[in-house]
Amino acid sequence: CKINRTGVQRVLRSTLCKINLLSSRNNFLFDCTENTAPLCIEHLDPNAVAVAEAETALKRGEPARAARRVLSRYSNLRSTTIEPTARDPLFVRSARILAVAIVRTDGRTSFGETTTWARAGNLEWAIATLREVSVWKQRQETQRSFATRHAPVESPDLAVDLGEALTMLSHTRAEGKKLLESLDRRDLLGSPYGYLALARVRAEAGEVDASRAAIERCKVRTDRAETCVVPLPPAKL
Repeated sequence: CKINRTGVQRVLRSTLCKINLLSSRNNFLFDCTENTAPLCIEHLDPNAVAVAEAETALKRGEPARAARRVLSRYSNLRSTTIEPTARDPLFVRSARILAVAIVRTDGRTSFGETTTWARAGNLEWAIATLREVSVWKQRQETQRSFATRHAPVESPDLAVDLGEALTMLSHTRAEGKKLLESLDRRDLLGSPYGYLALARVRAEAGEVDASRAAIERCKVRTDRAETCVVPLPPAKL
């Protein structure tokens, strides 16, 4: 990318980069590619870069990589409660990424942390954190709604993450199933992982046909259909 390094061009490019950075800090991803003007690199927040890379890794089915990436920038994620008034959206997004990564590794990975957590402890932390993030997001939407005079926007992706996490433990599984079923009925269950979790709890409840339906919807939403597998009894002839 050739850059005209006149004073005006430098100021314009610097200003645009700062605008992009502000957008990224307010929950929007930004695209930094080899074609991005090198001057922009001077203004990229390393925390924003790490969070964007971690979210991409999570979407690609690489939860361990995603968790390690956010922990490299926010090593205190485990020890910090997400308050409704939290002011750093990147920290909140990082907490959500770590929580989802724990769920998708069945709570059995420490991601290089100095403290080793038991599976149940890992999953309890993930569920509690996703609840906190949901409350934080609801507060953000309420404030935005008040400022813009528009109705609050529901965050189904967060609800799917929480539902998926809840299905991982026996004492929260019924709550998770109820939440995922509700999202499915309203056609808001857009994640293949959400459908996979729903397929598992339906199979456990003996709802074989409904479980097969969730598996098929999981396959439609991913290019890695091999991940949409739940042990089921043979179909009746």
